[in-house]
Amino acid sequence: MTVSDRISAELFQDKNLLAVYRQSSSYAQNTFDKSVKIVSLVLLVVMSAYLIFSKSDLFPVAVKSISSWVALGFNYSITILGFLVAGFTIFATMTKVEIFIALTQATHKTENISHIKFIFYSFLRVFINHIILLFACVGTTMLKDSSAIYLSAFADGDTIIRIKKAAVMIVLPIVGYLLINAMLQLKTFIWNLYQSVIVAIAGAITLHEIGERKTNPSS
Repeated sequence: MTVSDRISAELFQDKNLLAVYRQSSSYAQNTFDKSVKIVSLVLLVVMSAYLIFSKSDLFPVAVKSISSWVALGFNYSITILGFLVAGFTIFATMTKVEIFIALTQATHKTENISHIKFIFYSFLRVFINHIILLFACVGTTMLKDSSAIYLSAFADGDTIIRIKKAAVMIVLPIVGYLLINAMLQLKTFIWNLYQSVIVAIAGAITLHEIGERKTNPSS
């Protein structure tokens, strides 16, 4: 297999976003991010349980928190997705072909993939996480607006309250976790992109030096 065949096979290996998400899960986050997400999820679960089972009537506070977080997540994900689309377009159109070639030929120092695939994986994973957050916010809003109609038609008052409390206990940690996860992924992506650009510049310089030697073998 030639170098071009190997590179083509690597670049066209994944067929959908789910495959990219699975492949990138092994290196798209570091120990610090994992620790923050685990601690955050535990705290969110404890907080939601306290709001639901507290002797004080804190259920309205939990509902208000979910509404605020959903609005924040929707606005945040829409804004960041717009910036990501613009940034990816600029990166893809303004970057010289020589830099892309250098990134394709350079292997990541900790992963057995090329730097170009590492960049695209990082980009797409951030896209996917913000899309998941957006869908979760939209889905939560739709369920909240339509639940009153469905529950009032098929359940009595006490059952409705229990269902709503159970839903709040589940939705509150999920929305909070998705918000934290999206922000952490964005932070990791910016760092990975910075490292990849540095590697691309170094690779382009190396290719330029090789070309100069071929042009002037006596120098």
